[in-house]
Amino acid sequence: MLTRTSILSLLLICQLAVTGQSEKAFLRSANKLYEAGVWSEALPMYLTLLQQAYDKEQNEALVDCYMQLGLYEDAAAWMRMLVDQEPNNPELLRRYADVLKRNGNYHLAKDYYLQFAVYDATGYYLAGTCDYAINNAQADSLV
Repeated sequence: MLTRTSILSLLLICQLAVTGQSEKAFLRSANKLYEAGVWSEALPMYLTLLQQAYDKEQNEALVDCYMQLGLYEDAAAWMRMLVDQEPNNPELLRRYADVLKRNGNYHLAKDYYLQFAVYDATGYYLAGTCDYAINNAQADSLV
């Protein structure tokens, strides 16, 4: 697993690499690493590209990299941008709620599951699982 300092170091290296390599070639390299499942190397490259200019597809790939590496808080932060752009996308609403729930942010996850429920009734069940988690967390704190 990458630490924040190693990610920052890779990010700086990637920024230097972009100056010597065309942006399109750099993106192709990032995409090849992503497709090969080399998430830890693709991630800083996507970060570098997104710092230069925002691109939805690169943001989605970055979120996937974070998810594959188990960096769910970072994934949630970048996924939030996608949800803000497409607030009526049921798949994004559910994925964002799943990440929030995984991070222990049950109240906010429940809100997004309820937004998802407009498109799929499963959202009500998933919102209920957040209530269950909230109640268990409260019960655990009382013990």
